[in-house]
Amino acid sequence: MKRVTILFILLLSLGTVFSQGSFQKSLDVLLEAPLIRVAPDGKHFYLVNLDKTSGSKKIQIYKIDAQGNIIWQQEKFSAVENIELKAIAVVSDGLMILLSAYVSEKQSNGFVLKFDTIGGIVWSREIGTKNLTQLFDFQEDNTGSIWLSGLHFMQNATDSSYYFLTKLSPEGLPIQSAQNTFNYLSNGLNASCKYTDLSWDQKNGTLTYVEDFDCPFSNSGNVHFNRGRFALGYCKQNFQFDEYFCDTQFSVLENTQKFLIFSGYSTLVNQMKDKPLIGIIDASGKQEKIARLTPGLFVPIHSRSDDIVFYAKEDKTLTKFNDQLLPIWTINLDNCSVTTAFNADIASDGMIYTVRNINDKTVIAKVLPDGSLSACNSYRRKSPEMPVREKTNWVSLAPGGYIPVPMPDTIRAFTFIPKSGLSKDYCVRIDAYFELPDTICLGARIKPAIVDTTPGNNNTWDILNIQSDENIPEIYFPDLGRIKVVHSVQNTICSDVESRFVQVVEAPQITAQDTLVCGPGILSLDIGKNATAFYLDGDLVSSPVMIGQSGIYSLEVENKGCNEKKDIEVKIVEFPPAINAIDSTYCFGDTVRVALNNSFDAVFWDNKPFQDSFVIIDANTHSYRARYKPDTICMVSGALSVPRKRCNAADDFMFIPNVFKPDSQEENHLFQVFPKASAQILGVKIFDRWGNLCAQWAGAGLGWDGTFRGQKAAPGIYTYFIEYLDLSNPVRAILSGTVLLVR
Repeated sequence: MKRVTILFILLLSLGTVFSQGSFQKSLDVLLEAPLIRVAPDGKHFYLVNLDKTSGSKKIQIYKIDAQGNIIWQQEKFSAVENIELKAIAVVSDGLMILLSAYVSEKQSNGFVLKFDTIGGIVWSREIGTKNLTQLFDFQEDNTGSIWLSGLHFMQNATDSSYYFLTKLSPEGLPIQSAQNTFNYLSNGLNASCKYTDLSWDQKNGTLTYVEDFDCPFSNSGNVHFNRGRFALGYCKQNFQFDEYFCDTQFSVLENTQKFLIFSGYSTLVNQMKDKPLIGIIDASGKQEKIARLTPGLFVPIHSRSDDIVFYAKEDKTLTKFNDQLLPIWTINLDNCSVTTAFNADIASDGMIYTVRNINDKTVIAKVLPDGSLSACNSYRRKSPEMPVREKTNWVSLAPGGYIPVPMPDTIRAFTFIPKSGLSKDYCVRIDAYFELPDTICLGARIKPAIVDTTPGNNNTWDILNIQSDENIPEIYFPDLGRIKVVHSVQNTICSDVESRFVQVVEAPQITAQDTLVCGPGILSLDIGKNATAFYLDGDLVSSPVMIGQSGIYSLEVENKGCNEKKDIEVKIVEFPPAINAIDSTYCFGDTVRVALNNSFDAVFWDNKPFQDSFVIIDANTHSYRARYKPDTICMVSGALSVPRKRCNAADDFMFIPNVFKPDSQEENHLFQVFPKASAQILGVKIFDRWGNLCAQWAGAGLGWDGTFRGQKAAPGIYTYFIEYLDLSNPVRAILSGTVLLVR
């Protein structure tokens, strides 16, 4: 079972403010035709859907709290062909589901399931004669008993088809059953009548039902005045019946705490015939009804409060009415996007819980009693005009008679898997359900969660054709790929099977090691491989990650099933120049002793080893290499010459600025050398304090813009070396010095 993560639809309309109590959330799944029902306490609700898109006939159940958060979800797979979801009902101790399976035109099967509040099956029943029973609706009364309406098909010449009303115990076992036979006044022949909708009146302790007298199974081929008519009937606990004809063809009957609400069509033979209408009647059924014509077919919403709400399929609107069927407000659910597969239920506090499909997602929403809906432009619009029906009374007492009929000859346990034979006993909660992560790491050992280990259940697990009879085994995953895990449970009566596919993936690896970076800079660190997420000190990052300072870093890599953690030390060494600065310019021919910074050793001057100092007499550029501290591998290299000048010359050979500002619009935004007539510039090189060559060019007229490797160079002192030709001599000479870069 996949856990679903719920997403908000963020389509708030400008200037519209909604109560925080409403919500609109999208599931990460598309449910084809979900049904929704709110729990009696209003603290949660259920979604039920039958998924047949993949041919698996999967029953999907979601339990969701009043804020729209999924508490749990459940999936069951049925082996029954052509299964259909008919109705659901939420009771104080769980959820009931009514299913029907089509076999042929006059053959079908009906099933009732009960789940507890944590998603386990309490019991499952197949109702009636095999292949000869069709179920329409069901209701739970205030004693926990279950009322079912259905049809028994004729199986041979001595049998007859009839519609029935059956009462089951809270455990789904038969108590009583009756058949309605309608007696034609003209000739005394009987015909059965279909119960199409059931509704339980908690206050009066009666069952309300709709009867359709347009019956397909009749003992008479004659047309009589009562055929094609409907009745609204009432049945007490001991199967005492009362019924009245009405001039309405019922489409849907629902209940609130105060009223019965219905939609349908007028059957009066006048200009109103076949016009759609809606209506209300007192829950006792003994008061006159109020009916109003509608512009289209409206569907009443089941309610645990006194609120009267209808849904109009044609224009995707919800409309709330008062007790005179006058509109209070209307909202259009299509203002967000095109919606389909709508269903709704009203909680005892008047909150309207809805489910509908928008594009490729199923959306759940809570509409406030005032019609507000968050994350959607739920504007008020003009409500449809609702003219009152001319005739509101019942017609007459229906001349019907109810006779006891045998209970369905077999009530069998309904299971979700193919098996040999059907037990004639009853399954009392047996469930092979279990949970595993969708993705697991190679070599992991894990125990399934939420496993029913009720005493007497025989648990068998199958992984890679290796079976285990432990109740909850520790499962080992030694191979990569998609692995199927099968759990079967059985006892002397029932069996159930669940399976899960687990994707086994390779563990990610942290490839980064303790690292020493020589010189100032930024380390590009490739954290690991086989990972989909990388974390540095708990923060999600992309690999490679850039590190600019020394320290101990916590690394973690993960994919959908595995993770690995590791601490590494990154040490970024910042060292001073290897050669102590030369602060003055010397005359040509002067001897200068150059000292090595005491943080360095193993110095090579022009590729020859020196210890701590050396002498420079000429004005040429010399290369050097030195190791930073004896305990590191950091080597520094660079070039050096002693700044020289002609001390006996009347003028310098060139003009060299001692400061420049690259980011300014001033004239000194470039470092340039301007030779005089007695000198010819041959080349210029500029080095930073660590000996890195930052810029070079040949000849005069060019300059340095203050960038290094495509980035702005740091402010500070830089050393220049200028090779020039003394035209008065002529000799080649090198002039060096420093320039200050400011920003």
